[in-house]
This record gives sequence, C-alpha cells and structure tokens, in this order.
Amino acid sequence: MFLVSASSGETIDDAGEKILTAIMAQGLPSTVVVVTDLESIPPKKRHTAKQQVQKDVLRWLPDEKIITLDKIGDGLTFLRKVGSQKQRAVIQRDRRPHMLAEVAEFMPDDEGSTGTLKVSGFVRGCPLSVNSLVHIPGWGDFQMSHLETTSDPHPLDKGRAARDSGMETDDSDITRVLATADPRIQESLQSENSLDPMEGEQTWPTENIIVHLLESLCKVRILWTLWKESRHGLLKEELDEAKESLESKRRVKRVPKGTSDYQAAWIPDELKDDDDDDGETDENSEEEIIKMNEADSDGVSSCGDEDADDYETITVTEGGVDAQRYDDKMDLSEEQETLKKIKEARTDSQFPDEIDTPHETPARVRFQKYRGLQSFRTSPWDPCENLPVEYSRIFQFANFDRTKKRVLKDSKETEGAMPGWYVTLHIHGVPQHLWAARRSGHPLVVYVLLPHEQKMSLLNIVLKRTGPIENQQPIKSKEQLVFHIGHRRFKACPIFSQHTNGSKHKVASIFIST
Repeated sequence: MFLVSASSGETIDDAGEKILTAIMAQGLPSTVVVVTDLESIPPKKRHTAKQQVQKDVLRWLPDEKIITLDKIGDGLTFLRKVGSQKQRAVIQRDRRPHMLAEVAEFMPDDEGSTGTLKVSGFVRGCPLSVNSLVHIPGWGDFQMSHLETTSDPHPLDKGRAARDSGMETDDSDITRVLATADPRIQESLQSENSLDPMEGEQTWPTENIIVHLLESLCKVRILWTLWKESRHGLLKEELDEAKESLESKRRVKRVPKGTSDYQAAWIPDELKDDDDDDGETDENSEEEIIKMNEADSDGVSSCGDEDADDYETITVTEGGVDAQRYDDKMDLSEEQETLKKIKEARTDSQFPDEIDTPHETPARVRFQKYRGLQSFRTSPWDPCENLPVEYSRIFQFANFDRTKKRVLKDSKETEGAMPGWYVTLHIHGVPQHLWAARRSGHPLVVYVLLPHEQKMSLLNIVLKRTGPIENQQPIKSKEQLVFHIGHRRFKACPIFSQHTNGSKHKVASIFIST
C-alpha cells in the first residue's frame, strides 16, 4: 500500500522516487495507492488536487487508480479492493519457498559460538523440503535439522480447523515432527570448488617416448638442412635481380652538401639556387621580431605606470585547501576523490581508445598480459584462455538452461510442507553474534534455496543508472559495490564492459550511465 498526502504539495519526493525505483527493480507485487488529507483542502480545489495526485502516480504505476481514505466508508472500499484485486506474480519470489517469521527463538549450543534458530511462520511459494538450504538476508546460508508442524494459530474458522486437524481445541498446541533431514541427500554448504594444484601436470616421459622424440628431431633437422640449401640458391638469384633493378633506376641529382640518400629522393630534379636570399630574409625577420618585442615591453611598462593606482597587491598562500577551515558539513577527502573520478571520466569519454602508460612501470611489463586482435569482431577468442587460478574455484554448468528447467520442475514436485502450512524450521549452525546483533521487532525473512544456488559462479548482469544524469557520479571499474539481487545482498568488485552483441565486449574503465 502506497500512502500519499494531498496536502503535502509534492506527491512523490526524491526519497520516494528512490524507494519506488528500488522496489520496482526487485519486483513489484499487487499495489494499492491511497490518498489522504483531502478534507484539509478547500472544496473547490479538492478535485484538482486529486487529479494532480493521479497524474503523478500514473507516471510510475500506469494502471493504478487512487482511493480516497478520509472517512469510515472509504475504509470498507479499501478492504474490498484489496480482497478482490488480482495478485501480481513476482517470479524470483514465487519460485522459491519463503517464510516471514512470526515467532523466532534462538537456542545456543554447548560450545556457545553457534546455536539453533527456531523460526515459525506460514510457508509461501513452493513446497518446502527439509533437505534444502535456507538463506537469511544479511546472515548467510544454513542447513535445517528437522521440520515441525502445529495447528494454524490464526484460523479463519476455528471450529472447522479443529475438525480438519482431527484434534480437540484444547490440544491445538501439540507439535509433531513433520520431517527430518537426511545427510545422504541433504544439500551441502560447499560454495567453492576444491582446487587441485597438481591438476593438469604431466608425468615424466618414458624411455620409448624419449627415443621416439629424438628420432623425430633428427628427421626435422635433415629436412631443415635440405630446405635451407635450396632456399639459399633462390635467395641469391633474387638478390642479383634486385641489384640490377636498383642500378637501372639510379640517376644523378645536384643536391646541397650533407644531404643523405633518403633526403635526396624527395628533392625535385630542378633545384633553385635561392639559398643566399633565404638567409638574408631570415636575418631580417629575426631583427624585426626583436624590435616588435621591445616595443611591446615598453608599452606594457608605460601602461603599468599609468594604471598603478587602480591595482593593489595581496598575499596568496600557495598549496591545497586547509582541511581545518573547510566546511564541517562536507568531507574534504571524499570531494577530492569525487573530483578525481570526474576528471578521469571526462578524459575517458574524450579519448575512449587511448590509455596512458605508467611512469613508474615499463609499458612492456604493464601490458604484458594483453594481446592484440586483428579484428575485434571476427578474430577468434577462447574464453578459457589464460584464466587466473581463482577461476578453478567456481562451478561451471555444462548446459545452464537445461539445468534450470530441471530444477524448477523438481521444485514443484518436492515432498514436504505445502504452501499455507504453519511450520517451525530448526536451523542449526547459526552464529550467536548474528542473533545478538538483530534488532528487536525487526522482521526476519527466510528463503529456501534451489539446488546449486549456493555455489559460486560467474555472473554477467546489465546495469542501468536511475535518476537525473547530472546527479550521477562516475564509478570506476573494480570498485567495491553492494549488490542486492532478489533475496541476496553481497559485496563485489565488478569489471565493466560495453553491452553489445557478439562474444567479445570492450572493457570500460569507468561506468557513467547507460
């Protein structure tokens, strides 16, 4: 529900635009827009104010109509719309079982550093399996030990709920174990692939392999000697023909002394004898320039004497800005860093295909990991060429689309707690300091992960800047950013590149906007 005040004068301010942008990027469910404070506006201006609010809302929610909420009857209209409107699906949320905790309790282990977190709530989305992993935003991934179920604490019909459950009203607090995790099929918490430093190493060759290589080397040397002798005769004939051709093209020219053969090739055949005249002209021009400079200096000094009364001298301190005298509300180091980024972004936009060589490092060392391409579009490029060792720790899918289709199909057929059941999750291995840092009354949301979702892999995403362009600051490549994708929030140092078609993309040192 979005609540808008008609008397504020501004329907959606800058903070509201940021919130709306973030919500719509993560997935916007069904919404209701309510306008209040219409009674405080004069009757003649209420219709105009309501139309202005509707116009501002349509810019963000084109199909949404606002509801007035100033009287008791307006509340009934609001509840009627909430109960009858069509639910809008959020794909990333509906594909995974999730739960909003109504009751949360932490039970520390004997060691004291970790414990078991008991979370009770209604299952939403898909069926929940106890062998899956759970993710708590800001805390991490964990395993479940077992799953308990109890009667619905908020039934719509208490008598019917008791009859369906087959128990009396007094026994509604009885809890029973619904499922227990099986270590054989339970998802592992392993997120990185195990690295084998000896993988890819070859063994010492056998004696037969060495003999075979020596025989092959002897054959290659014999063939090389024969080819070199035949090639020597051909080169000698070509050299003789080149000499004869060069002698036929030689001709005699009259050139000044000290002229090389390369310079003489560019001198025309008819050379005018104007050397003496040119020398006199150069001397005269130099004398005229000296006289003009002396006249300018005399004129400046005379003007300075006449206007001396119009000027005064002041003492200016050379150096940077004093941090102690700077505005207390501003961060000097942050502004200097921002100014540096803006200058680098402007230079990058003016010279996109150029890069400066560092002064302290030789260019051959700085760019030794780079190689040239004859054609950026058609030249072959192996994606597994010269990858860092850290890439061996990430997981790679042979066919991601097929794996995704199979996992989503299996998630709908999972046996466990069905959506709408009130269950209690026993999550073990939760660090105690996370529970201690949780604020009282802060909502706790638990997401159940799909298979392989906890494993680390390479992620390619498209970024888009929002808001006015003049308020956007440039972001350097490999700068640490905080990403919030779905229910996950993590830090990463991304490498920016141009979003173009093809298998190769040009790297971008600075990301401004798209």
